[in-house]
Amino acid sequence: MAASKNTPAPVATRANYHRGNVVEDLRKVAEHILATETLEHVTVRRLSRELGVTPGNFYNHYPSIDFLVLDIAREAFDRLEVTLQAAAATKDTKVDRLISHAQIYVRFGVAQPELVRVMFGRTDRGTIHPGFRAASLRAFIGMAELIYGEGGFDLSDTAAAHRNCPLAYSCFALCIGLARTIGAGQFDIDLTSNDDIDRFVDLTVRPMVQGAMATL
Repeated sequence: MAASKNTPAPVATRANYHRGNVVEDLRKVAEHILATETLEHVTVRRLSRELGVTPGNFYNHYPSIDFLVLDIAREAFDRLEVTLQAAAATKDTKVDRLISHAQIYVRFGVAQPELVRVMFGRTDRGTIHPGFRAASLRAFIGMAELIYGEGGFDLSDTAAAHRNCPLAYSCFALCIGLARTIGAGQFDIDLTSNDDIDRFVDLTVRPMVQGAMATL
């Protein structure tokens, strides 16, 4: 006899997540939600429901949902750093290295707009996740050293950094701004084509970077 349309679909049996893989699976679910939905959907209640564990179980593994989200962002910074360094090594000029940085940031913003919101929209000072703070600073310093050379930028003296290295701040803001706006679909670009993205970023960034670098 055929099942009625009103007959509830059978519920898939949940795996037993209480035997050592809760930490990994909580993270995987959070990453999936960030990739397919929005940051606001990453909640303790949602993750617990997806895994079939109690909300209290979450706190046996992570101190807070903010910590988990920031840890995902920290790991993303580490991966992005490797990609940026490899790309920069293939470029001959500072201008081309900076444009390459911008292109990679924008492509990442298109692929992971919600993760970019966390990476560049959170201002944790190390109170929630010290590793996230360190990773975000490395990203900024990496771009600054493309401009001023290794050791040419010292964040330990903030006043001097502001006074002597203004281009580092403006280039970083430009890259992140483009990553977030293009990633959000603000401009008429084919976001399925990395070539189109790279071409648009080059046209947008090159005149500004060339002019700024000429002042150094």
